[in-house]
Amino acid sequence: MSNKNIITEKLKYINKLIVQSNVSMKKYTTFKVGGEAEVFITPLTIDALAKSLKIIYKSDYPFFVLGSGSNIIVSDNGYEGIVIYLEKLNKVTVKNNIITAETGLSLSKLASKAKEASLSGLEFSSGIPGSLGGALFMNAGAYGGEMKDVVESVLTLDHQGKYKKVNAKKLNLSYRDSLLQKENIV
Repeated sequence: MSNKNIITEKLKYINKLIVQSNVSMKKYTTFKVGGEAEVFITPLTIDALAKSLKIIYKSDYPFFVLGSGSNIIVSDNGYEGIVIYLEKLNKVTVKNNIITAETGLSLSKLASKAKEASLSGLEFSSGIPGSLGGALFMNAGAYGGEMKDVVESVLTLDHQGKYKKVNAKKLNLSYRDSLLQKENIV
């Protein structure tokens, strides 16, 4: 059995994880281009993501984390590895004027939720395509606002699938850069 098949079989046993093979990436990018992803997984819960990361990191099989697919171009030859699609991780809550949101939530929905709760600071994000995870990864910004201006902390997952809360200051958010680009965390 090939390494890909072994990993795929292990992933299929994770509850709340959708595992597919040979998925056209055209459906998952805003540019609507690209070949097939060899393996395409969609975690429906953070726990499913944590369990899948542990398997993937141990396998040493190539992977790519995909949010809403904005500004991503996939080769027509596809991707030989695992695409981890996070758009279904999109829960958001507001409590005591603090918004807690999952990585796959679109920035426009995040801005709308802030508006509904009469919270300010996220207005800049309403027109940015993409998801919260990508916005944090690159410290997205527009119209004089950036993610570093509104983020208090981030819950990350390491290569062992372990959770770690990281204070915004430790994320080193700067112009289109963050610690998330340098560390083995999601």
